[in-house]
Amino acid sequence: MKQDGGFLLESPPQHAATLLDQYAEAAPSYGDVVVLLLPYARIPAEVSGLADIQADLGARVFKPQPNSCIQGCVAKLPARSPRLDVKFREEMLRAILELIDREFPEPDADEDRQIACDIIRGLAVHSKMGPQNHSHEDDLWKACQVNLKPGGREAIIRRLMVKGILDRKKNNSAGGTGWVYWIAEVKLAKAFCPDLAPYFE
Repeated sequence: MKQDGGFLLESPPQHAATLLDQYAEAAPSYGDVVVLLLPYARIPAEVSGLADIQADLGARVFKPQPNSCIQGCVAKLPARSPRLDVKFREEMLRAILELIDREFPEPDADEDRQIACDIIRGLAVHSKMGPQNHSHEDDLWKACQVNLKPGGREAIIRRLMVKGILDRKKNNSAGGTGWVYWIAEVKLAKAFCPDLAPYFE
């Protein structure tokens, strides 16, 4: 219970430190350990001190500030917000997922990556770079060389959105249906498909 009479959900410091220690000990080596201390709650000295020790042993420890990029990433963590609304949660999740993708990369299926890059190229060619300059989903798939069923399409789209490369909204134009898409972050698109860099010049 806080001094103002409210309640705060917070793990006991020693318990939190124990969980962090168990996580690190379960890894093959400290070089395989990544620790992200989010700046939206008090970080107990027990946790911060243990993270510093783990960093000395080779773990990759990140202590970002609100409204800033996690070291080496593009997507920003949101500023502190008392509301913790949908926008706050989405921005925080996007930044965390980018860090996870970078630190623990998974091999891409060649065909899926090619399809994803076809989508990005189709948007880049027509400068679809924002919510006011977008492409309808029917046009989006014309750029692809492979025919996918709707379920396969959605999986690739969601992957690009999680990576922060694409964004979308409902087609609200008169008589419009479906979704419209655009490139949300050029730096991420170029990093994902390096061969497409000339399209963004």
